[in-house]
Amino acid sequence: MTGLDSKFEQEKPLKAERKKIIEMISSIVIMIIILFLPLEGITVVGHRVLAIAAFAVVVWVTECISYPLSSFAIASLITFLVGFAPDPNNSANIIGLSKGLIMAVSGWESDMTWFILCSLILALGMNVTGLDRRITLWIVSRFHTYKGVLIGSMIAMDVLAFLIPSSTARTAAMVPIIMGIISVFKQSTKSQFAAAMGVGLATISSTSQFGILTGSAPNVLVASFVEQATGVSMSWMQFFVLFFPYMVIMTIAAYFIVKWIFKSEVDEVPGGKDSIKQMYTELGPWTSAQKRVAVLFAITIFFWASNGVLFNLNLTAVTIVAALCFMLPGIGVISWETAQNRLNWGTVLLFATGMGIGILLVQTKAALWLADVIFGGLGVSSMPVLLAAIAFSIIAVLLHFGFSSSTSLCATYLPMVISYIQANNLSNFSLVGIPFIILIATGVTLLPVNSANTIVAFGTNTFTQRQFFIVNIINAVASLIMIVVFSATYWHWLGII
Repeated sequence: MTGLDSKFEQEKPLKAERKKIIEMISSIVIMIIILFLPLEGITVVGHRVLAIAAFAVVVWVTECISYPLSSFAIASLITFLVGFAPDPNNSANIIGLSKGLIMAVSGWESDMTWFILCSLILALGMNVTGLDRRITLWIVSRFHTYKGVLIGSMIAMDVLAFLIPSSTARTAAMVPIIMGIISVFKQSTKSQFAAAMGVGLATISSTSQFGILTGSAPNVLVASFVEQATGVSMSWMQFFVLFFPYMVIMTIAAYFIVKWIFKSEVDEVPGGKDSIKQMYTELGPWTSAQKRVAVLFAITIFFWASNGVLFNLNLTAVTIVAALCFMLPGIGVISWETAQNRLNWGTVLLFATGMGIGILLVQTKAALWLADVIFGGLGVSSMPVLLAAIAFSIIAVLLHFGFSSSTSLCATYLPMVISYIQANNLSNFSLVGIPFIILIATGVTLLPVNSANTIVAFGTNTFTQRQFFIVNIINAVASLIMIVVFSATYWHWLGII
């Protein structure tokens, strides 16, 4: 490396750091501008929450600071800005820092935050023991043709949605399998075969989460918003009945879209079926730890699936007990020290913060004010329910360009939609169905950088952003068509819309 090259490489981190500082200052400036804007029809505390939400959106969009750090920043802003705001019930007094702090951490009051934490512990147990890799390889090893491994890998993602409650974790588990398949087929990472496997993984990593309530954090977040707004608690089995058929159809659609776009250079693995089976054979026999995880997971899934049917158990309570069993001496497979060191605590912080902002936007009626500005201008209230659902969904897809987290997108956008529907007495707009339709729309990503799970798949270097966009713009159209079809038929028959 020449001296000039060395200097250029040294300047890269400095430029990135300066960019983050500028973005951070911009987020603060935007918040201050909103704070001083003369907004009518909104309380002082609602105005301040709206400004903090704008700060959160800019920080989340630019990623100028990490998600965990953004949670601390947002909590601090809520504590002080809301704490020093006039009390809506007594304008002579301020709300107070103690109440402001309680509002800042209100997301931790949700049992769903604890569900996410315990779910991550279960996922870690799968990963540590290698059971996720074993299950995936077993499925994929049933096939030995290009079409077979493509559909097999997609089916594997759908199956893992039952076991690993994180689309990012499932994608990460599949990456070494996909790379191994490409190697067994003796193809380069720049081949059409590799691009099909990579884009297929990225696409299905988003659609595979919508058939299982425990399939991703946004599912649980939206279920919590629906329960708060309507009192309707969505059980694991109810969610499965409603949305699993959609997931299956979109998996089939993704398979045909990918197969149509990419013309593989090879049809069958060199050496036949035995070569790919070798990958599974090399794992060796089941370990005792894998057997314990399989049993514990099977029991947990049984209680998740039968809740509301055979039992009336709290979903989070079941998951807490399962997480405890994963760490107990004798029957567990991981220690607390392992969980403490390897868990993604940032995900938990982000979820709690997203819940907290969503709750405050609704409680202070800031979400209602913002919804009136956006949706009122579009005339959504006069639209037929199906057309309105599509309008809400398209806005969600477009908003995803600015978010790299479906959780933060749902936390920001859904309170606005729910508040707007409630305030305008739109009785024909289902407060159960529309939020879940929007949830599905937030899973449509047109660029790989718009979602953590697609970023993981993009890291395989098997496809370009252009290839991803082509596949997923078609997938987005297919998704919107299926939303209309399901809303007019299946979901309508089941009474959610």
